Amino acid sequence: SEGQLSENSLGCGKKVTDTGAPCANSIRNRKMDLNNPFGGVIEETLRILEVNREEIDSAESVDEKFCKAYNLLKDDKPIQENFDQLLISSTENDIKKNVDKSIKMREEGNKFYREGKFSECLSCYNDSILLAPCSDNFDVENSFIEFAMSLTNRAAILGKFKMHKNAAEDLQIAIKSGYPKHLLYKAYQRLGVAYEALGDQDKAEHAYKMLLEAFDYSDVPNDKIKKMRKDASFALNSLDTSE
Repeated sequence: SEGQLSENSLGCGKKVTDTGAPCANSIRNRKMDLNNPFGGVIEETLRILEVNREEIDSAESVDEKFCKAYNLLKDDKPIQENFDQLLISSTENDIKKNVDKSIKMREEGNKFYREGKFSECLSCYNDSILLAPCSDNFDVENSFIEFAMSLTNRAAILGKFKMHKNAAEDLQIAIKSGYPKHLLYKAYQRLGVAYEALGDQDKAEHAYKMLLEAFDYSDVPNDKIKKMRKDASFALNSLDTSE
């Protein structure tokens, strides 16, 4: 049901990068023994504990021993890399990128959307996003149209569930990922609504201004565009951007 959805429902295909950690590609390219996926972590843990046995044994209580062991292990890079590899393998190795399947899942989601089955629709869009090829860097513009299309569709559902922050994130990435120019008005309209709901008047204003520009490239009939421009202008002028 709508009330049971949370951010954990998204199953988003986004990859977060950190300059202090190995990149996703380098982790994917390392081989893992799938018959013993925790083997590397266990071996490295035992090695560190053995090397530092004297220091750990010097602690008087069990709690102190545990704290010493934890502090030795928590920031160990090889262990963290093994866990990173395990997490990536558990998701991406099971879901291979496939454009045709991504499109099929999005179309299935569209069908559920028309039927008003929004939870089922969201699940399909999640799968579509995971199946769609995408960039590893969302800070630069790229061209992954199917990925962008599915993100924008999901944003419409997230808006219905009032998950406006997640919707705005999807839309920002979709726009940078090559969302078709003639459809950009949809992305900016949803982005404006999301930012307005979040109370970010400045970003909502920018989105609505971009929406008005995007109408110039749309394939919507002139009679409909006229009303849509009027609605967008009204939304823009209704914002309170005064300090």
